[in-house]
Amino acid sequence: MPSDSQLQHNLFLGIDPGISGGFALLREDGELVSLWPMADTQRQIYRELQAQLEAARGLNVHCAIERVNAFPAQGVKGVFTFAEGYGFLQGLLTALLIPHELVLPTVWQKGFVARSHAQRGRSKNEAKKRHKNALKSTAERLFPKADVTLLTADALLIAEWCRRVRGKPVDEKTSRE
Repeated sequence: MPSDSQLQHNLFLGIDPGISGGFALLREDGELVSLWPMADTQRQIYRELQAQLEAARGLNVHCAIERVNAFPAQGVKGVFTFAEGYGFLQGLLTALLIPHELVLPTVWQKGFVARSHAQRGRSKNEAKKRHKNALKSTAERLFPKADVTLLTADALLIAEWCRRVRGKPVDEKTSRE
């Protein structure tokens, strides 16, 4: 764990990759700096991320990006397109000299929302939708001033996970008031 003097100028970037993902940038005190959905093109992603990080010049940026896998139902073209975008994000972070770590969904979600056994018997799509809505509700509760959407909720919680794991602990009640 870094010392307090090393933590005085940190930002935490959370990235939910994929077309329905997004980005979130938090200060070390838990204050939201920026929240935006994934852009449509790689050029737009680069420009948006560069613009957001321009304001962070001179600050340490810690980044967590959700580690994802292909799903057989996606089909070959879908898997390839997704993997290409995922690799682009990692390459972009490397080119921008932003150290990053890949974090499994089960790891970053653990402290935010529990998987419910009450959803047995429901379709996979319905269970997934309920889980995504539960994550969005958690993000809205933790960041009541943010305009949280289904596109940005995961990124916001990934950034918060990164802040909690890589940053100094902050009392949750005082960090949001």
